[in-house]
Amino acid sequence: MNRFIFETMTFLNGIIALACVAIGAFAGGASPLMSQSARAFGMVIGGLVGLVFAAMLCGTIAFMALVEQHLRAIAENSGRTPSNASSGARKEPQMTDDWKDYR
Repeated sequence: MNRFIFETMTFLNGIIALACVAIGAFAGGASPLMSQSARAFGMVIGGLVGLVFAAMLCGTIAFMALVEQHLRAIAENSGRTPSNASSGARKEPQMTDDWKDYR
């Protein structure tokens, strides 16, 4: 159930971001007293303000979702060796006189 809620939240996060930009653009050009060029300029400025707001709000939610994914991966892999780890013991390099072999 928690994964379903998480997936729903990440999907809605994108929709909320688009809504913030659209609402900002609409609010920027909503005054009936402005001329057509001023209304277009207001929509652009409102859209930019909406974009900044969406970046702060939805960026924070996306960051928390990313942290949750990493914590889930850590919890699922705790106590196990990574699948790409070698099975043999680690061998450290030795100091030898044949350093010329490494040029």
